[in-house]
Amino acid sequence: MELSKNLIRKKIAILGAGVIGLSTAERLIEKYNEFNLAKYGPIDITIISEAFGVDTTSDGAGGLFRPDDRFIPGVDKQLVRKWATDSFKYFDNLLFSDEGGKAGVFQASGYQMFDDERIDPSYKDYVYQFRSLSQKELESFPRKFKYGYFSTTIAVDTRTYMQYLTSK
Repeated sequence: MELSKNLIRKKIAILGAGVIGLSTAERLIEKYNEFNLAKYGPIDITIISEAFGVDTTSDGAGGLFRPDDRFIPGVDKQLVRKWATDSFKYFDNLLFSDEGGKAGVFQASGYQMFDDERIDPSYKDYVYQFRSLSQKELESFPRKFKYGYFSTTIAVDTRTYMQYLTSK
């Protein structure tokens, strides 16, 4: 990543103190340190929000990692997949670090069932496990579905994750 000296010297404002705003601040600080930019002066990040902590929408949101490029219109599918892959790697590293529990990051597995045939989601290529269900598996559920899959991915307790980001 190439950063100009002018960019480093500017103040940075982040709008919103939910999971996206706090993650953005954390990532900027991480990159600032990674590129040893302290020689240009301290980083000055201000988070502007009408709500913080438990008063944000993120506080009650669930965080199953299942981004699907079909639901992000107008953005190149390869770019969405790169973002998703990079994000998955970030959370995977966090999950298996000493900080994983403090950050509220964990693995979650489950079934998704449908009444019609579906195209497999793009995240099938980067979650821990993804497989379509066999006819025998579909028939084992009390209600009969035409299509389903099982996956194991990352989940984030956003309340815990936001507290973790704030404490950093």
